[in-house]
Amino acid sequence: SKIRSIYMRFMYPELNVIYLYRKAKLLYDKNKKIRARILYKRLVSKFGCQISLEAHIGLGLKIMHANGIVIGEGAVIGENFTIYQQVTIGRKSVDLIEYPIIGNNVILYPGSKVIGNIFVKNNTVVGANAVLMMDTEENSVYAGVPAKKVK
Repeated sequence: SKIRSIYMRFMYPELNVIYLYRKAKLLYDKNKKIRARILYKRLVSKFGCQISLEAHIGLGLKIMHANGIVIGEGAVIGENFTIYQQVTIGRKSVDLIEYPIIGNNVILYPGSKVIGNIFVKNNTVVGANAVLMMDTEENSVYAGVPAKKVK
């Protein structure tokens, strides 16, 4: 019901982030870019997260704590993606336009960075504060700076 939806968005700000992002993305894809940018600016100023409207994010997005999240415009993210606070998904330098591709059922824990033209395969977990700059294997866990496979 509509009342339950409003209640959930009020009680869980992360749902509000997902709602604002999805609504802005829908407007952006329909070429209503000014309205989309207004919603995007609200998302950035109110919640402190920058999820590019040009990024491609599958269904099942879960944002555990919204503050400090940065997802670059070229990122491609699969379904059932879980992300925590202070996570960056982006490119290596301003000159390169190569962004990560992230598979399904991936979890990025607080402070982790996924950088460059890499492929994070399905069912991968990236530990807190890890800096991942290489392709991963499926069903694995990565941690450290630079990130290495630990399981």
